[in-house]
Amino acid sequence: MNKSGYGSREIAEALGRNKSTVCYELSKRSCGADGYRPDKAEASALSLRRGKRKSIIEEDNNLRSAIVEGLQNDLSPDVIANRRRLEGLPTVCSETIYQFIYNSKLAEEQNLYLCLARKRQNRLKRGSQARIKRHSIPDRVSITERDAISKSKTQLGHLDTAIKLRKREFKKKI
Repeated sequence: MNKSGYGSREIAEALGRNKSTVCYELSKRSCGADGYRPDKAEASALSLRRGKRKSIIEEDNNLRSAIVEGLQNDLSPDVIANRRRLEGLPTVCSETIYQFIYNSKLAEEQNLYLCLARKRQNRLKRGSQARIKRHSIPDRVSITERDAISKSKTQLGHLDTAIKLRKREFKKKI
């Protein structure tokens, strides 16, 4: 349709696709002077899908073995990354280590998530944790009321009284 002179909008309507998708296909998958070749475009798209880049940890055996050893010794990914950085060894950031643990087949085979503090098999999504309401302190007194309460108490050992006594003792020693 493109060679026949149809525009990307008309091609998109005929195929039932978005215009921007057709524009992207025509610009990225065209083969120079030959124009758009669907067979080559499909082969290119499949090769991109198949050729997913491996992480640095998966490629470097020494780095991977050091990280796995650190995890098995109950070190967190943050500690592993920072310790290697301080020692001047090749390292990755802690987020890369977490992604390796949760997304890599190698880590899944060894159940490396069990080496983490929380031992969660799947990583929590950001903001998905329910906020834990803390229990209130029994017999809690507001800070605005504390001054009146401390004045009414006559026992030693209350914080305000103890501070006053220590100030007097300090002045006597000077």
